[in-house]
Amino acid sequence: MINVAWPSAVSPQAEIWRILDLSGLTSSVRESKNYLKAGFVYVNGQRIFTMKETVAIGSSFRLELRFPNGEVQHKDIFLSRKVNYKPRSNQPTTENRTASNGTRRSK
Repeated sequence: MINVAWPSAVSPQAEIWRILDLSGLTSSVRESKNYLKAGFVYVNGQRIFTMKETVAIGSSFRLELRFPNGEVQHKDIFLSRKVNYKPRSNQPTTENRTASNGTRRSK
């Protein structure tokens, strides 16, 4: 099972066509959209036809590409949020800064 990190922190749902690209089943977003429109995409055995189909973040599922020649590519996926471990500091890096005329000033 692979862990796919969803980059958006806004929505509790993720679009399937974007997950295809993030998981590595397809090589581009355009290819993902074309496979979805052609009806090659299955999630947990159910065929997906529309671009608006979503999956809940924090769930695990099986994503498949079933081609007309009988070839099947699949991945078991756990969808999670992208985690930012270290927030950016808004404090100055040096305690004493120089003024525009070159003299030191204190806080």
